[in-house]
Amino acid sequence: MEKDLWKQLKLYALTDLRFVQDNPSKTMADLVREAIAQGATMIQLREKRLNGAALEEEARQVLAVCQESGIPLIINDDLELALKIHADGVHLGQKDGSCKAARSIAGEDFIIGVTAPSVVLARQAERDGADYIGAGAIYPTQTKTDTKPLTPQALREITKAISIPAVAIGGLAKNNVDVLKDTGIAGFASSSGVFAHLDDHTSVPSFLKKAQEICVNA
Repeated sequence: MEKDLWKQLKLYALTDLRFVQDNPSKTMADLVREAIAQGATMIQLREKRLNGAALEEEARQVLAVCQESGIPLIINDDLELALKIHADGVHLGQKDGSCKAARSIAGEDFIIGVTAPSVVLARQAERDGADYIGAGAIYPTQTKTDTKPLTPQALREITKAISIPAVAIGGLAKNNVDVLKDTGIAGFASSSGVFAHLDDHTSVPSFLKKAQEICVNA
């Protein structure tokens, strides 16, 4: 899959099992299919409460859905799993291993994202071979309680310091992203902003439209 990341990162949906618990008749693969149909342009499998065979099975199911639509699947934190199931890439936090080592193992055609909420970390990620960075949290979230808010000005400084795309993350939804205009970001990464609003069939398309209006292309 070609790395047309500036477009693929526009609306980057992060999975969370609590949305399956809220919809017990559906699997995560079902919800991912709906998210893609409504406008998600990239999917990250981010399941902190699954591991081993259960995580691999869910990853394979979600990957099959993504491949049906030509949407990249990124695995959070787990390079071994991403390579095993032939996912499109991996996303690494600052405590999840070396981007440089991951690149040497995975090769050039594998997408690697790195969490980098500062200019120093973003530049280092780019030097180490990252394809994109995630920067946040812009707002407090239920999934990330240990992060400090990142201001639009700080985000702007990060995007100016690197040539690879950056996505904003942290509590983002269609109603609160206008403050990120002119920050130079390539897209929005969100869990609740996508998966909590699939039932109304208007919020996710509106969120994508916001991304297309606010975010930049290469």
